[in-house]
Amino acid sequence: MRAALGIAAAVVALAACRDGGQRRHDPLPPGEAEQLLAERVWLDRLPRSERERFHLALFIPDGFAYTQHGTVWKGEHEGLIFDVDGDRLELFRPDSGERVTTRFRVERIEHRHADVKLILDQNPVGPREYLGFGGDGDGAGVTPANLTPWLRARMQ
Repeated sequence: MRAALGIAAAVVALAACRDGGQRRHDPLPPGEAEQLLAERVWLDRLPRSERERFHLALFIPDGFAYTQHGTVWKGEHEGLIFDVDGDRLELFRPDSGERVTTRFRVERIEHRHADVKLILDQNPVGPREYLGFGGDGDGAGVTPANLTPWLRARMQ
């Protein structure tokens, strides 16, 4: 009996570690998820210093997306064309001609600075999960224009 309880506890602990300790939430309806794509600055994590590398994604309502992997000051970037149909996101990479269609979802989360998480089944240009900054709370008002000062203020 103790062995079974020990195994069950270990399984739960491993699941919590893999999930980053965040509770799972139901995905938002596709229409709301699509709207939030363009209302948030998406980062794979909040960098702890100006030299720590991170991934960034921005979705502009007219169908242009911008991705960057680098530091606050320097990085590699790529522009993409995107289209949303329900829970499907079509990404076109003009530089290579590659088209990728993937399912996506947005979930509400409880995080110090972010209020939502973007999860892509497949991402040809970066990680599958991003935190959404720019909603209520500490991430309020974050835009592409003021992202660098916002990040720098959190690193001091």
